[in-house]
Amino acid sequence: MFSASSALAGKWAVVLVDIQGDFTLWKNGSLAVAGSDETYVQKAEAVLRELKKKGIDVYATQDWHPKNHLSFFVNHPGKKPFELIKLNGQDQVLWPPHCVQCTENAKILVDNSLLKMVVQKGMLMDWDSYSGFYVGGDNKTVLKDDLKKMALIN
Repeated sequence: MFSASSALAGKWAVVLVDIQGDFTLWKNGSLAVAGSDETYVQKAEAVLRELKKKGIDVYATQDWHPKNHLSFFVNHPGKKPFELIKLNGQDQVLWPPHCVQCTENAKILVDNSLLKMVVQKGMLMDWDSYSGFYVGGDNKTVLKDDLKKMALIN
């Protein structure tokens, strides 16, 4: 189990990445990751509770795609999941629809009261984002600025 001292509070932050239904076996997600069953999610939440007790802030990223997101293969007639196309001059994998805004499988699966902030990404229809620092393209989230305020990054 996590055993950081409370002396780390204010000097550390943790980023919980995309623990959402569509990425878990537990919720039969369209992009389920191996080992992502209910026990995995419960263990992650237990660690978050320990971090909160120690005063360590936890940020969560959340894939948050519109239904017509251009990374979804269904939005490209004749294309199949996992095909590669060019989008905005970059290679783009075509994914099964996942983490569609306001759907059950887009929800973060841990107790949100344990999180300092949820950072949504992938919200722009024509840009994908694999980073909690960018919504898509060059459009930044608030994560970097918040970590800078806490003097955790430059």
